[in-house]
Amino acid sequence: MSQNEIVRFALNNGCLEEQGVPDLRAIWIVLHEVSLQFIRWP
Repeated sequence: MSQNEIVRFALNNGCLEEQGVPDLRAIWIVLHEVSLQFIRWP
């Protein structure tokens, strides 16, 4: 296994989730949706 393969495996989303790293994309999507609701609020 080359060094690049090891890094690619270590940094995939599933591996990161198992280690307790939050999914930043999912958090950003939630925050974005909430902010849009406040902008549309009368």
